Amino acid sequence: MPASYTRRINLYINSKYITNDLVSIRKEMSKLVNEQARMTTGSKEYVRHASEIKKLKRIIDQHNNDLSTTANKWNAFQRMADAANRYFAVITAGIAAITGAAMVIKSTVEAYAEYDDKLVDVMKTTDLTKEETIALSKEIKKIDTRTAQKDLLELARVAGKLGMRGKENILGFVSATDKIRVALSEDLGGDTEESVRQ
Repeated sequence: MPASYTRRINLYINSKYITNDLVSIRKEMSKLVNEQARMTTGSKEYVRHASEIKKLKRIIDQHNNDLSTTANKWNAFQRMADAANRYFAVITAGIAAITGAAMVIKSTVEAYAEYDDKLVDVMKTTDLTKEETIALSKEIKKIDTRTAQKDLLELARVAGKLGMRGKENILGFVSATDKIRVALSEDLGGDTEESVRQ
């Protein structure tokens, strides 16, 4: 590991050491400008003072440029922080909207998969084709009841298990059984198939 060290720049004007801080440099520059003002223009002393004043001015200008660069970087950082604060709510709302949409899509896909499973169960027990089962499902939707579509399809599956065939017969069975089930649900319990058997 290298040893640490301090680097120092010594500043000499007219063979005189000047403390290398901005206050001392400005003080020395003011002194040289005042002395130069009393000199004959174009004399050797005047030209030498002008050269020293230029050196000091370059040091001050470099310092001011460094400060300006630092201030610009800080201002850019501050503008970015302000923009982040300003748009934080918008970004958060956007993320929440995307999350909500994803959850809706997921629940829709799950509901469709459950509905499709019920249709397949009805097809298995009733010997209806897919198109006939979908048509039956559309007719079942028209039944005036509070019972969920999936529960009505469960009744159609039970109808097939009991040997019912044909869309109209199954639809009539579902409608009548739903009315009985709703009327006697407390007495028969919650299991649809067992309620129908009873």
